[in-house]
Amino acid sequence: MISKNLIKDKKGFTLIELLVVIAIIGILSSIVIASLNTARVKARDTRRLADMNQLIKAIEMYHTDNGFYPACGVADYCNSTASGGYVNLNTLGVKPNYLSATPVDPTNIAAQYGYYYARRYKPTGSTPPYIYTGSDQNYIVGTRLENSSNPVYSGWDNPNINLYKGQ
Repeated sequence: MISKNLIKDKKGFTLIELLVVIAIIGILSSIVIASLNTARVKARDTRRLADMNQLIKAIEMYHTDNGFYPACGVADYCNSTASGGYVNLNTLGVKPNYLSATPVDPTNIAAQYGYYYARRYKPTGSTPPYIYTGSDQNYIVGTRLENSSNPVYSGWDNPNINLYKGQ
């Protein structure tokens, strides 16, 4: 026969208590994961801006030494993915003297991201965000930021670019 004292001394969690704790842990983990995704997007955008600024510095150093902005081999346009009929950015002529490696987007998704360069274009800061000048003294570099208030412009090869810089 079971003693009454033995039943009273039995301690533990009920199934409902365990389910409540598991639900709370699930809610907290989903909040943490959501904030980590936001941090990852910001980190990728920061890397894109840093890569873009390094590319611009290399292009400017090339201009200082040569008196004009570089062409992409025989073309005036190139990108980091060599898609859409563009020449690959490796042919820009800024490696290895001005840039150690061609920048590659952190996600490496060619259909949405990458770096674009065009000589003889100038950024306008309005719509459209650039114009053709025909001058070797102008260029634009473009990329797409994931977390940007800039509108996405569909006028160039990649319809997802939302940031242009240049001279």
